[in-house]
Amino acid sequence: MRWLEFLSGVVVGVALVWAWRRRRRLLRERVRQAGPQVDDRAVEQILRHGVLETREDEPLDLDEIARAERDFWATEGWDAAEEEMG
Repeated sequence: MRWLEFLSGVVVGVALVWAWRRRRRLLRERVRQAGPQVDDRAVEQILRHGVLETREDEPLDLDEIARAERDFWATEGWDAAEEEMG
């Protein structure tokens, strides 16, 4: 019985080490892909213009967000929960 417990502990340990290494590798790949890629062309652009322009999503339009929030609160009542209860 002691050998069986020992072997089951070894199997669990090996599985944990394998899962940890796999997860670490996946995270490393995700971070590598998510980071900005700065190559020689990007460095030249920074030196010429002082700014690196990338093809990422446009920044949030705060005016549009404020309009959407105003429209939402104009159509929603503050006491909707009380109406359902009553």
